[in-house]
This record gives sequence, structure tokens and C-alpha cells, in this order.
Amino acid sequence: MELIHEDSYLKQKEDECLELVMEKGSELLSVLKTVDFELHVQEPFFTQLKDGLKTVEGRCAVGNYNRIASGSLILFNKCLVLQVQDVHRYASFSEMFGAGSLTKVLPGVETIEEGVQIYRKFYSEEKERSNGVLAIVVTKPAAQPFISLASMLSGLSYGGLQRLLGFVHTGGTTGEALPPPRSTLLSSFLLPHNPDV
Repeated sequence: MELIHEDSYLKQKEDECLELVMEKGSELLSVLKTVDFELHVQEPFFTQLKDGLKTVEGRCAVGNYNRIASGSLILFNKCLVLQVQDVHRYASFSEMFGAGSLTKVLPGVETIEEGVQIYRKFYSEEKERSNGVLAIVVTKPAAQPFISLASMLSGLSYGGLQRLLGFVHTGGTTGEALPPPRSTLLSSFLLPHNPDV
């Protein structure tokens, strides 16, 4: 009799987990489906974008970067969505910084020369001169993939997460063992898509 009660309890928990995954998963998918471009930004620049200190992303005007326009949504480092407010074209990074955007592109950098040296690590002078540069003005919309994912993970709890990922508790395993690595958890929720950039 107790086994039947335990089975119905497990089935109820499984149904609750499935409902939560469907709800939060669809929120996550709807955010990710609206993404137009995907970019990777190194630290400390990613944190500055996330915190709203850096409001302009500078790139050489090559390839698909030229397709970025006002209203586009960009997924940075697979977890932060920012909306493009405007895109300005300049002949060089020094011209872009001189237009008053040094602190918006590189918070904490004091001089234009220092800013150019930072960008020289990513782009050669030849590439800059032959293509020009883009100043991509961004802002953070309310819908973020990490909010849906965090809500889903906290709602599932450890047991629900184990069931979702197909982990099985057997006689030889410890139910209270350490959870799987963060990278395993995050990769199980990545949306397979083909970003433009």
C-alpha cells in the first residue's frame, strides 16, 4: 500500500516538474528565438555590459556586423540579451572615441590612445582602416534568458533536476551527492540555433 502512495507522489512531483519546465522553458525559448545576433565579449567588458556601465560595443565593420541595426537583439556570451538602440559608423576607433563615446565603450579608460591600444589587441590597423568601425549602442530589455533559467532551476530543486537530467538513484549512489557541474547544467538548456554573428 505504501509503495502505491510513493508511486503516486513521485508521479505528482514529476508532473509538477514537467509543467514548470514547459512554462519556464517556453519563456526561455521565446527570448532566445528573438535573438538576431550572438557575440562574445571578454572580461571585464562583459561585466560592464551586464551592469550597464558599458553602453556601446565597438567592432570593425566587417561581415555580419554590418547587418546589425537599431532594434536588433544581441545575445552576449550566451546569457545576456541586449537591444540595439543605434549604430554609428566611424572611419577609426580614435574617431569613435573622439566623438565622446570613450567612457561608454571603455569605462575607466582615460585616454583615446589607451582605448585604441585595447582595440588593437582585437583588430589590426589595416583591418580598421580598410573597413571602418561600428559603435553599437545597446540597452538591456527586461526579458533575459538567465531569469527564466534561474527560475526553472530553483523551482525544480535538486530532486527535480536529477529527474529532468535523467539521473537515477540506485542502491550504490548517494542521494545527497554533489550536484553536477554548472557547465553540465547550462549546456543541457542551450538552444541549438545558428546565430548570424
